[in-house]
Amino acid sequence: MRIIELNASGWTTRQHFYDALLPSIGAPDWHGNNVNALIDSMIHGDINSVEAPYRVEVSGLNKADEDVFDELIFAFSRLSRHGAIAHFTSDKASVEIV
Repeated sequence: MRIIELNASGWTTRQHFYDALLPSIGAPDWHGNNVNALIDSMIHGDINSVEAPYRVEVSGLNKADEDVFDELIFAFSRLSRHGAIAHFTSDKASVEIV
């Protein structure tokens, strides 16, 4: 399984989350910066160059801004409602797309 590692320790805005995640999954330039777009591309597929199975692991959440932490938790939780497997701690999170 492909592992995509991201470090959130310097993220201060929600946009930093999308700026790091989208290129790492090979999202096209026109990809939306919102959770619904992530569900379309990560769960339903055929949009990003990286296709399932893969896992996104994010470290450094305890050093990220609270809004960033909240957006990531919201996004990974919504992805899990659509079949992904999400795990969270105070400083790490992961989502597995199978």
